[in-house]
Amino acid sequence: MSKTETSLALLDEKIAALDAFAEENNLTTLTHGAGAFAAAINVANAIDQLKAMLSKEVMAPIMKLQGSSLGFRTDKDQAGGYPEEVVREAFIEATLRGFKPVGNEMNILAGRAYYTKEGFEGSLIRLSRKGLISDYWDDYSIPKIVSENEAVVTASASWKCNGVVGKIENAQFSIKVNRGMGADGIIGKAKRKLKARVYERVTGIAATEGDANDAIETTATRIASGSAAEQTTVESLSDEQKQLLTEALEPHAEKVNAFLVKQNAIKEGGTYLDVSGKLATRILGKTKDFLKAAGVES
Repeated sequence: MSKTETSLALLDEKIAALDAFAEENNLTTLTHGAGAFAAAINVANAIDQLKAMLSKEVMAPIMKLQGSSLGFRTDKDQAGGYPEEVVREAFIEATLRGFKPVGNEMNILAGRAYYTKEGFEGSLIRLSRKGLISDYWDDYSIPKIVSENEAVVTASASWKCNGVVGKIENAQFSIKVNRGMGADGIIGKAKRKLKARVYERVTGIAATEGDANDAIETTATRIASGSAAEQTTVESLSDEQKQLLTEALEPHAEKVNAFLVKQNAIKEGGTYLDVSGKLATRILGKTKDFLKAAGVES
């Protein structure tokens, strides 16, 4: 066996050991029936074991998942993501809570692990396969728009856990509505909230929900999107603004125009010269941040 083949075989062994550890150890099994100190020691030992198992060699492919919806998203994707030590800590927490770093089940926001709708759905499916939950059913009302930025969805769910029926009836969830979000998007957020609550009821584990798409709005995003009033302002750009925008943005026109369309700042087929005067001023005042938001590498 060559040196490369030997290294790959050793890596496969480490991955198999990690899979076995994750299957046998989670916060429920580590704390169920244990006193406060015993539970704390069990969890601490599990964390130490995972830290030792997640070597740089094992973390290398995991780091490649960062920034992908097939892996896990973060609020620093535009800046290259988080360093290995932050990802390792988030991965350890997610593993012990029963989430995976694939399929956008977990995100990293402000350096911490958060769990998405896909994560709670995946966890409930895995619990179902283990026979711990069955007969899951949920239902959602048509969103009721409360204001420009808020809607309310009424949701219910029922399930059996170890043969015992559990229910959540007519829970009302306040949903933050992003500009351009339709009913499907609003209900999607309500599903995340409801399934997070079911997950907590079934496992006894509280897990903070979150999504990189709902991360704290960055300066760059605010510059790109502006307010609704600015988007509808039709005042013409001055000749000076046109010249400055062209000098700053023309080398990256394709990415910039696509980003502005996505942010509803211009219409499909438009260009950066179609933005409002106010938005042009914002872009010119923070050009570097704007280009980063548009995906232009510095």
